[in-house]
Amino acid sequence: MTTPAAAPPRPSGTWSQDDLIPHLIAAGELAEDAVAEALTRLAEARATCSLVYHLVESGGLRPAALLAEAQRIFPGIETVDLAARPPRGDAATLLPRDLAHRLRVLPLARAGNVLHVAVADPYAIETIEHLQLETGNDVRPFMADDFHLTNALLALHPQDDSVDALLGDAARERAGAPGGVPASDAVERVVAAAKVPQAVLRILRDGVRMGASDIHVEWSESAGRVRYRRDGHLTGRSESLPWRCARSSSTGSRSWRG
Repeated sequence: MTTPAAAPPRPSGTWSQDDLIPHLIAAGELAEDAVAEALTRLAEARATCSLVYHLVESGGLRPAALLAEAQRIFPGIETVDLAARPPRGDAATLLPRDLAHRLRVLPLARAGNVLHVAVADPYAIETIEHLQLETGNDVRPFMADDFHLTNALLALHPQDDSVDALLGDAARERAGAPGGVPASDAVERVVAAAKVPQAVLRILRDGVRMGASDIHVEWSESAGRVRYRRDGHLTGRSESLPWRCARSSSTGSRSWRG
């Protein structure tokens, strides 16, 4: 196994794809108004994703432009446009799901003993070295835009721990426990084991404690609302929910029935 090829030098310190935004504006590939609007939307939604994620998702920034600018500033890095070249269907078999999501690395292909992967930061040497140790392969990183990388990972490894499945697991745990287990305890155990965000745990816990038959989650561009059905009536509250940016520019709803 060989050491990954050294990436061209860049300024020391932390780096993210958002650092390319001033260069993209200067190059005429990104409008300042689009950036200002995106910043406002992210602040209103209290979203945790990058500005690049939101700009690509909303159509304000072309992935190809982002990657071309990265190559201009850091000559020698390799890129992959996942919007034009999504991973092959068998790519999921190249890396264990937990490892891919933990390192935020998207497997693309294997050529002999070299694993090709898409990453947000081609300079993340520690991540590349960790991946080499875990897989025993040499690793060749390709930079991909944050939006398509995130969504390609989700598509490659569909979540099998949906809320519906978690509630089913909780019901089975409660039924199988000697002497019975309080419903709230069963839900909390299963959700905690699945590493579900605390916001989801709180929503489920509140619904169980209220004796709700349904939990309705509704989102808009800037807010989220959770409502609980009890005795045929919906009651709820507006909340600042930590949705991924996939929800930040759309509206919709989802409900779960216990």
